[in-house]
Amino acid sequence: MILIRTILVLLFFVPLVHAEDVYPNVHGFLVNKDDDWYKKCIQVRDEHPPSGDFPSEQETKSLADCSASDIYYDTIQMPGATSNDWLRVRNCAFRQSDNAVLMMLYANGLGVSRNIDLAMNYSCKIGIEIGSSPVDLADRLRHLAKIQKDGIGTFDLCDDIESKGLATHCAEMRDSGPEKERKLRISRLTNEWNASQRASFNKLWWALSEYARRHGFEEIDQSGRDGPSAVWEHQDQATVIDPFLSSMKAFEEGNLPRYSDEEFEHLDRELNQLYKRIMEANLGKGSYLGDTLISKDGIKHTQRAWLKYRNSLVDFGKVKYPKVSEASWKAFCTKQRNEQLLKLLSLTAQK
Repeated sequence: MILIRTILVLLFFVPLVHAEDVYPNVHGFLVNKDDDWYKKCIQVRDEHPPSGDFPSEQETKSLADCSASDIYYDTIQMPGATSNDWLRVRNCAFRQSDNAVLMMLYANGLGVSRNIDLAMNYSCKIGIEIGSSPVDLADRLRHLAKIQKDGIGTFDLCDDIESKGLATHCAEMRDSGPEKERKLRISRLTNEWNASQRASFNKLWWALSEYARRHGFEEIDQSGRDGPSAVWEHQDQATVIDPFLSSMKAFEEGNLPRYSDEEFEHLDRELNQLYKRIMEANLGKGSYLGDTLISKDGIKHTQRAWLKYRNSLVDFGKVKYPKVSEASWKAFCTKQRNEQLLKLLSLTAQK
């Protein structure tokens, strides 16, 4: 009786083992501990990042909803990505415990000192959550070992795929045709810019991307769709990013915005009036605009992101097009934002 009671107490207090606690992360698979890949994982088990690589508490506060893989692949395509750009990727990866991104950062030495053993450690922590199998893990470790031996080479999670699960994950991450075209347009635009201009554009691009994401997610109706991501992933390009790139092409051709201080002040007053009317609208039960799933809070979030984008465009304009006034850049942005707010205001009447 005492033995039974002891067993019950142990079962009650000993925590269940979760997949993320398993190392190597081969939860759900039968493995042979004599395999080379398994021995390698054990060999690098105690590898840890330098203490200085971890983000501070302050740095993590704004990263609660970040996507490390999205930021990583955006940054790797960014012309002249700076150490600060990679710092943002790394901080997000640590905040989200994204082992795949941390693996690629240390394997490629992007914003950190290259450390293949540490990259292997993170590789051993990747598991079924992204469809990875022991066969995929073994291939990754062989690839990393070759880079370590040769002293050269680049590395990506999707370089070594054997399982259907990882193949599906990588296919979902792969750029679509429009996305590739967008990055090609950026490359063409910035190809002959100097380092200062590219660095300023990168900051602008981060602000634009966040504003586009917010607008697509928060200000475009998602009711009756397959889910939020099915909407904003396309709408941020169609309504914000694509027009921006078209405008950038026009700027490079000499068609720069020319607005007076008075014109900006008029547009700014109009913006404040539209925003105020939306915020003061009586939306009734549910607090949504008309028959949509657009909320006041969502519009507030987007407005804050838009203001950061507008300020970033002003800063970029000072570097790339110094003859254009600050009022012109602000008026250019505000005119576009007013068109968006006017459409949102029209929805408040649909009850």
